[in-house]
Amino acid sequence: MGGVRLALDSVAAVDAAVGEIAAAARRHNGAEISSFLVESMVADPRAEYIIGVKRQAAMGLALMIGRGGVEVEQLNRHATVLLPLVSSDLARALAAIGLTEASLGYRQLLDAVHAVAAYALDHVTRLRSLDVNPVIVTAAGAAIAADAFIVLSEEN
Repeated sequence: MGGVRLALDSVAAVDAAVGEIAAAARRHNGAEISSFLVESMVADPRAEYIIGVKRQAAMGLALMIGRGGVEVEQLNRHATVLLPLVSSDLARALAAIGLTEASLGYRQLLDAVHAVAAYALDHVTRLRSLDVNPVIVTAAGAAIAADAFIVLSEEN
């Protein structure tokens, strides 16, 4: 639908983007959008990752980590581990997508994976899916979750 705009560098650019998104929503499904979320861009991005959790019918919760951002499908570089996390399984999964302890932001990305896994296990009876995409690793090595989508069931 075209509901996201990046690198808006002025009030005029934000105003134009709001108008374009509102028009796209009307064309797409007749929706009238009355509010918009504007966030600052993450400074000095170096890499983007996705951390996701899905419920697998036969196995329970599985965590996926991979190269992320807007090109997640094209990159198709990811690995999956079952929850609860086992350190050796997670290390193999990270290595499979090209991450080692020497990689920029490795420790911070590892912390983000553990935080997502902890959330999933805390909500194990209701969690259907969870995607944090992108997790942006900056030049300083920070891992910043820029967006998340979580689906919980109504029942416990």
